[in-house]
Amino acid sequence: MMKNRKGTAPGRPSEQFEAEWKRMQSAFDRLLQFVETGYKKPPEWDSWIKQNMEAYACVYNLCTKLEGTKSGGINSAEEIYNRTKLMIEKYLSTSVTKEVANKKGEELLSEVYKHWDHHQLVVRWGRFMFRYLDDYYTKHANIDALRIMMLKCFNTAVYDRIKEDLCQVLLSQTQKEREGLEINRTIMKEAVGLFVEMGMDSTVIYEKDFEAHYLARTAEFYKLAAATWLNESGGNFTYLTRVEKSLNDEQMRAMHYLHGSSLAKVVTCVETELLTNYQLQVLEDPDAGTEALLVHWKTADLARMYALFKRIPKGLDPMANILRDFIKREGQLVNAKFCSGDVDGTQYVEQCLDLHDKYSELFDHQFEGSPTFQKARKEAYEVFVNEILQPVKPENAGRVTSSELLSTYCDHLMKNEKITPDDLEEKLDKIVTLFTYISDKDLFQEFYRKQMSKRLLVSKTDNDNERQLISKLKLRMGAPYTSK
Repeated sequence: MMKNRKGTAPGRPSEQFEAEWKRMQSAFDRLLQFVETGYKKPPEWDSWIKQNMEAYACVYNLCTKLEGTKSGGINSAEEIYNRTKLMIEKYLSTSVTKEVANKKGEELLSEVYKHWDHHQLVVRWGRFMFRYLDDYYTKHANIDALRIMMLKCFNTAVYDRIKEDLCQVLLSQTQKEREGLEINRTIMKEAVGLFVEMGMDSTVIYEKDFEAHYLARTAEFYKLAAATWLNESGGNFTYLTRVEKSLNDEQMRAMHYLHGSSLAKVVTCVETELLTNYQLQVLEDPDAGTEALLVHWKTADLARMYALFKRIPKGLDPMANILRDFIKREGQLVNAKFCSGDVDGTQYVEQCLDLHDKYSELFDHQFEGSPTFQKARKEAYEVFVNEILQPVKPENAGRVTSSELLSTYCDHLMKNEKITPDDLEEKLDKIVTLFTYISDKDLFQEFYRKQMSKRLLVSKTDNDNERQLISKLKLRMGAPYTSK
């Protein structure tokens, strides 16, 4: 047999290489001992740390000082990498695979948690001990980095054997938590993390092997829950409170032990089952729907309804339509009071303004100033304030429009010498708001111009007050309107 100048057969490691490898193997064996004893520090802790440092130095020396054929006809880095992989595979097959085999339920979850936690430590320390391989060898050889290689070893030896059973255990634990039982979220998080890590920096495996099943089970759970809650006696009154709690619970659950990419998917799943699929049934419920809450002025419940249904696409549209029709009917009741003689023109305008204030407060505090609801109120006002009013008394009374009534209201306001500047300012702002809903603005202008002329002739008005209102109308309508 031919030998090289160092007396070693070609293709075989030198005695120096084998001696250095034994030192590295000894350091790795002590790492496994540390892991298997539950991270209990050995009496010779300091010497073990020193040994790990020496292992790193060994790898460095073999890969730099004894490169390639100089170490006896082998690629030192390649040989160390392959032996490290075999060492990892042996440790997994002898210490882990047998431990998790045939385990079921929570016992499987407990074993997986323990051994996955151990393996993560082995990966971290192994990457440190053999780090020079990543710096020198794996990048240039276009092979798996140490972390990926060690994760793939775990995938083959453990994960592929238990992934389906583990998924079912995790789903079972989640079901228990949803039913009010306490579970160990730390173990859940670590076990779910296994699915994530098996993707090797991708979430594809996690999504296929776990997330898809989790979402399906979530949808199944809340589909049944929604039907149960709504069919219970009085369930319609508590339904949205339960939905609110469920969404909060699922968000916290996802944040505690699912991958970050799952949060939005889980929330959408719950929203679909509890809100989208029952949207009209909930909003139109005669006892607990939008109109019922408006009738009884349940502002807290209205705020909850708004907050929940704004989460889903076009979720506020049906609620806004109900609100629009309700405000329109309230306004038409004010019209009817005027026509029957129950209120006079001044009271009519005051009640229209009060109605607007009432919903302004609701919109600002409970509906976050939502444009959808602002639009609904605008549409409602544009209907009832533009209806022709026909008073029944006196019998010969002619038809009246809101333009005339609003102008007359302004006339009384301008003649009121007791009103304070601040109160006047507030009243004028409200008047201009109501004015915007009037369709025949030219008619208002005609009435206002005639009444203003009379006021100015008899000096019964403050010119500054007149200019103040005209300025506000100009700001809203533009200069051409007020210059007529």
